[in-house]
Amino acid sequence: MLGKRLQYFVCFIGVALSLFYEIECRPTESIDTEMIFARCGDKQTLQCLTEDGQKGCIMKNGIVESNTGKLVLESVTKNDEDPVTVIGESGSNLAYPLECERPTGFNILWLKDLTPIANSTAFFNKDDRYSFKNRYLRDSHLMINSLKKTDEGRYKCELLNGSVISDYMLKLKEEAAIPVSSEPRVSVWEYHEVRLWCNATGVPEPKVTWYVLETTNQQTEALRDIGIQGRMLGIKNVSRDCATKFQCNASNNYNEKKDPVSKVILLDVKFVPDVNIKVKINNGSFSVETSILSDRKDSIELVCDVFANPLTKITWYRNKVKIGHYTVGEDGPEKNAQDRDNNVYTISNIQTTPTEPRFWAFPLRFQMDGVFMFAKYQCEVDTGKKNFVKYIEIKQK
Repeated sequence: MLGKRLQYFVCFIGVALSLFYEIECRPTESIDTEMIFARCGDKQTLQCLTEDGQKGCIMKNGIVESNTGKLVLESVTKNDEDPVTVIGESGSNLAYPLECERPTGFNILWLKDLTPIANSTAFFNKDDRYSFKNRYLRDSHLMINSLKKTDEGRYKCELLNGSVISDYMLKLKEEAAIPVSSEPRVSVWEYHEVRLWCNATGVPEPKVTWYVLETTNQQTEALRDIGIQGRMLGIKNVSRDCATKFQCNASNNYNEKKDPVSKVILLDVKFVPDVNIKVKINNGSFSVETSILSDRKDSIELVCDVFANPLTKITWYRNKVKIGHYTVGEDGPEKNAQDRDNNVYTISNIQTTPTEPRFWAFPLRFQMDGVFMFAKYQCEVDTGKKNFVKYIEIKQK
């Protein structure tokens, strides 16, 4: 068991990614004695407007140039911050209002997802759940009672020229869920790279933790934390030891008494097969050989050991004459009925290991009764894409 755990530890060279970022162009703030408000033009140029909407200055590559020689821009600060996230609960009131303090002598607009919903004194949507909670004359703090799912969205308080005073993203609490994830079975070739996904949703944002499902000595499954968090589990240079079940758990504090939601993903690692032929003469022991000497009447047992994924078919040949084969999924092996000498060979049922389904053993038994039996025996393994072959030659003493 310890060896298996060490194999898993070596397997993980993963990185968990939890966020992807987008850069948006945002309004800038400026400080000037004539109240100049900066707006985004394009990525290279910011055009500043005076209070009455006339051109005031142009900033190119960080250098401020005045087009009148009279306006002085003391400072410009680019604002790349995300909106402030506010989390509410359906049916409850906002814990605190969305604040907006307007400059003296200026009117404002409250917008929800770019649609105006109020000005400095009145609401346009006629929804009595919306109100202003102001302490001072210049306050236009927005309060929402009895929150609904439709209240979610982006709320901005702006001056009439578009300069943003405050910016909020309202979300309602939501249970953790995993609507999108990797398929239940993911296949990858050995030494390649794979990424397993669990795109969890919920408010607050759920924490995603990755585990391995290990089989215990009692043949039950137990979770083992592998120390990776985030919606993506990446594994580089995948080995066959990485073939196992992975489970991602997602949870947030919406309902702490509820078990985390989870997804189980089986990683199916395909690899080039290992093939060996072991031989036993009479009552001796098995050994792996490429050539042996035998007498007439010796009893020979050849076993083709295969460790493979995928595996389609295993076939025994004598000097390229087919003796018999086993195809995965069939009840048993099938002999070559067209070979008249085939009756001297016994091919047994495929042997497997319950704890390692990728291991196969295909026995071939016979007694050296004829000269034609001193030959080269070939075990051919078909993976569906390519065949792999091992030989053993039996020579007469």
